[in-house]
Amino acid sequence: MENQQIQQLNASANTITPYVLPEKKKIVQVSSGDSMSLFRTEDNEVFHFQSRSTTGKKLALQDIEDLSCGYIHSLLLNSKGEPFFIGTDNYGQSGENRSSTTPFRMKWFENKKLTIKNVQCGCYQSYLLTDDDVLYATGYNERKELGYQTKTHQKTPVLITEGVTRYWTGNYSFEVYIEKGSEITGYGESIQNNQQVLSNLVGLKGKTIIDLSAGYQNVLLLVEGQIGNEVYRYRSGTVKKLEYFDKKFPTVISNGCHHSLVRLQNGEVHGWDRSYDESIQIHKSSLKELDSPQQWKIVCGAWFSVVLPFIESTPISEDFKLMYEQKELTDLKIFGLDAHSSVLSAKLNRDAEDIKNYLLENSSKEEVEIFLEWIYCDTVSNQDVISKIALNFGIQEIKTVNWKNTLQRIFHDDDSKDFNIRVKLDEEEDDDEDEEDEFEEIPVHKFLLQARCGLFRNMFLEIEENAKYVTDFSGRALETVECFIQYLYLNEIALTADDDPELIIEELPEAGEYYQIYNVNGLNALVKKLQKQYNK
Repeated sequence: MENQQIQQLNASANTITPYVLPEKKKIVQVSSGDSMSLFRTEDNEVFHFQSRSTTGKKLALQDIEDLSCGYIHSLLLNSKGEPFFIGTDNYGQSGENRSSTTPFRMKWFENKKLTIKNVQCGCYQSYLLTDDDVLYATGYNERKELGYQTKTHQKTPVLITEGVTRYWTGNYSFEVYIEKGSEITGYGESIQNNQQVLSNLVGLKGKTIIDLSAGYQNVLLLVEGQIGNEVYRYRSGTVKKLEYFDKKFPTVISNGCHHSLVRLQNGEVHGWDRSYDESIQIHKSSLKELDSPQQWKIVCGAWFSVVLPFIESTPISEDFKLMYEQKELTDLKIFGLDAHSSVLSAKLNRDAEDIKNYLLENSSKEEVEIFLEWIYCDTVSNQDVISKIALNFGIQEIKTVNWKNTLQRIFHDDDSKDFNIRVKLDEEEDDDEDEEDEFEEIPVHKFLLQARCGLFRNMFLEIEENAKYVTDFSGRALETVECFIQYLYLNEIALTADDDPELIIEELPEAGEYYQIYNVNGLNALVKKLQKQYNK
């Protein structure tokens, strides 16, 4: 999307002002502090805005894949895993006792030959996670803000812990929250005894924490509930549920210095000022710019927020939107509406005929159309209609962008796979020319191949309806085809000890081209990640 209407929201003044980018670009990542805001575009360029200015300039850095703003400094990370610093270093957050108005590479990590995969800024702290899940940090550490046991500021990076699965901090936060396995531990200023295991606290124990957002002297938690997500607030050792958001289906949380924002599934933005106070008054935004069907991505800065059109679709969900528009291969008609039996079965985990019969007996044509749009496109155009139908199939929470979870489930469900890809095994030198070729069959779901690749879609239009397999003529190795199929389900692959990384890196793009995968960019990004991981 070009010309996104990116806005600066001043919560206390209740005003909203458009940002002006020098070039028409699609924004994919935003971070905001006090002294600057950074915007990363889809081609991995970065635009820099000083303080509360709404006119920015492009940084000279190229190929940036991650960024984060603190209060007066920022970190950027390129595709090679090299971190850069820009801003003011007053407590050691650059790792080099150096401030700069232009980005410079953090040499400490280069000297240690460490590859970084994620960067985050606290108020005066810098956190960097390596590609083998080791967390380093540098900067302000008066009350264990770095997660480091010695309560002294660190002028160069120190190793915090290994085996990190997730971690969180914030642009005006003096805390860090580190997840290892199923346990989340908080360190820093407003945490009881400067160190506490959050996931064991009353109210959170046994619950799934979806996301966390650290502000000043408090933290918000988005938690999986019985009916929709729930929002909790942690401060000084106490967890409190914000019942205001019960049954409102919150999906995004963001915490700043003096304000907090929550976006609901229907696109509404709700928030409150003075986020560190015990008593808070939550209200729906009265800004007319936000009161529209457009969903907004929300990012709290220290004193203001940035909002921009919400774009959070995966290559998988985009492929199913395309499938929704393709009518040739549908095998179900419900009130004259086209549907795929395998798609309905996969999403609802029920027999397709049972689904069809229930819809015909209990729903109108208009309701079925709304429901099918959610099934394929993850579009919630009428919450009540979708919830009423979904509850019959045991789905209590209506979420968007949930094809990923569905496909993870059915990827391991061999019993539901209704088709096979036959791959010719490599020929060994043999004098017997009459010996028959050997094949290996990979079980798959026909509807998935049809949704994600143009060649399969066209092939299924031509083969007999009761056909149970097609033969792979791409010429790629069996392990490459297996990895490619795994990518079609999961958007990622896990190589085994028996796989040849060099061969797979070489052949995956060729397999994608041969099968006419719709989302070429996603596959190329995966190959790039593998190249970095295996130094190929």
